[in-house]
Parts: sequence; structure tokens; C-alpha cells
Amino acid sequence: MPFKKAIKNYINLDNTNRAFQECCWSWAVHKGSSGAKRELLQAHQNCDFYTHTDEEIFDAIYDVRYKNFPYNRYKKNANSSEREDLRKLLLTSGYGVRKVESKF
Repeated sequence: MPFKKAIKNYINLDNTNRAFQECCWSWAVHKGSSGAKRELLQAHQNCDFYTHTDEEIFDAIYDVRYKNFPYNRYKKNANSSEREDLRKLLLTSGYGVRKVESKF
């Protein structure tokens, strides 16, 4: 199952900003659909996607990625990291991730 479809109850990639789209694309490429979904659910347990800000959700997602693979590309405040490059898109985009009603 494509990652976009697997996570539709958590993040609607058609209605979210470019930072989340790029993050999820990268995630699916590196972990596969089921592995990326499993990590997304870990992030959701740490930071409820329906009550936190986009930046908090974004950091929770990358915190899980960094915990599982401690590469600088996922580290917060690292120079030239994927996380910090995408953060710029997060702050300039007008769409958040909470476009799907909570299923809980």
C-alpha cells in the first residue's frame, strides 16, 4: 500500500504543506510504506497530531527518525540537514497537517 494511503487517517498529504510532503516522501523511500507508517505512529504517540502545532509535529516526526537512525540529516539544529532544510518550507507554507478528523 502506498505510504500516502497508509497514513491518510493521520496526515492528508494532499492538504498539507510542502515540508510534510517532502518528509513523508523521504521517509517512504528510506523505510518503505509499512516501516514509515510504523515510525509515524510512534511520532503520533509522542505528539498528538490533532492538538499540537505543525512545528511540534514536524519535530516529533524527525525525533523518531533521528532516534531510529542517528544521522545528522535528521538531527535538530544540524547544519545542512534534511530536517532544517524542510523546516524552512514548514514555516512559509500556509497549510497544516490537521486536515483529517480524528479517528480516535
